[in-house]
Amino acid sequence: MLKPYYHLNYNEDTGVKDLVEYFIIEQANSKPIYLTICEKTGTKYYYQNRRFRKFHRENGPAIEWGDVFCKNKEFNSKEWYLNGEKLSEEEFNKRMNR
Repeated sequence: MLKPYYHLNYNEDTGVKDLVEYFIIEQANSKPIYLTICEKTGTKYYYQNRRFRKFHRENGPAIEWGDVFCKNKEFNSKEWYLNGEKLSEEEFNKRMNR
């Protein structure tokens, strides 16, 4: 089971401070990634660092939409990002299999 950590995050764009619960996930041969889970939707977001600004995950999708339908999203759809750059699943697989 993952140990929860808490971070007071300040969003410079909106000026809002939020207490963020996150989990640290170690990746093989890479820096750790930071996971947050939306309690209302069950959506999982993976970030490059504790600033929670750039989506990033090297072993799967960086966003896994939860069971709640989101506008313009399919149930349980996934999105792939590396260093904040959105990729298709095919682009992601090509980059990771080099």
